[in-house]
Amino acid sequence: MFPCSNLNPQYPKDTQENRTAATAIPLFDAKPEDINLKKFQSAYLDAPQLNLENIVHTPQECKTFKNNLIYTILRIVVNHGGSRFKKFEQDLKKHQPESPEKIPTHKTDLYPLPSWNIDESSIIGNAEVDEVIVKELQLDNEVPEVANRVRFVGGDQLSIARH
Repeated sequence: MFPCSNLNPQYPKDTQENRTAATAIPLFDAKPEDINLKKFQSAYLDAPQLNLENIVHTPQECKTFKNNLIYTILRIVVNHGGSRFKKFEQDLKKHQPESPEKIPTHKTDLYPLPSWNIDESSIIGNAEVDEVIVKELQLDNEVPEVANRVRFVGGDQLSIARH
């Protein structure tokens, strides 16, 4: 007999409970003025229309992108391809692509939050999640200007589409 079978009265009927979970992640080296909501909205509204030149890679960007893709594939092969590929680990490290835009090596702390019974797939679900996070972290009391700051939200495709 299956443990969750409807035929066994000691177990509940087959159900699955899903709750919404979130993790707070501090932004690296960010200052309050970097996430000013009014400046963000103004920059968005005043931004010029995108042109094809804005999204098509330059020859140098194409080269950089290709080198990064090749390195990523090689890193996957060396790290997950078994013992025969481990001997290439040091050579691979020597050829890792670099960029002037890289940030310094640092540890990012993660702050898991409790789960909530919120359906984030609903139209208002993401707004409810945002409200609960603000309350859970007591940002509304301890950081009253939180309403004037950009908050970055990630999730699955449906959650992001509805945010």
